[in-house]
Amino acid sequence: MRSRYAAYALGKIGYVMETTHVDSPQRRPDAGRWQRELERFVENTEFEGLVVMSTNIDGEQGWVTFKAN
Repeated sequence: MRSRYAAYALGKIGYVMETTHVDSPQRRPDAGRWQRELERFVENTEFEGLVVMSTNIDGEQGWVTFKAN
């Protein structure tokens, strides 16, 4: 969670794309178009902080509760 938030905040689009699960609804089939969407998002978003409130692991699945500003 922290590494992806930092990647968004620092504009590390390649890392965001590489670490997005293949079944994620945020993933796009057209990588070039997806990259441009992400670039616009990070250019127009002010990242002020991330607080991880809790984590939970159950076998191969995990959950994170967080607050992002």
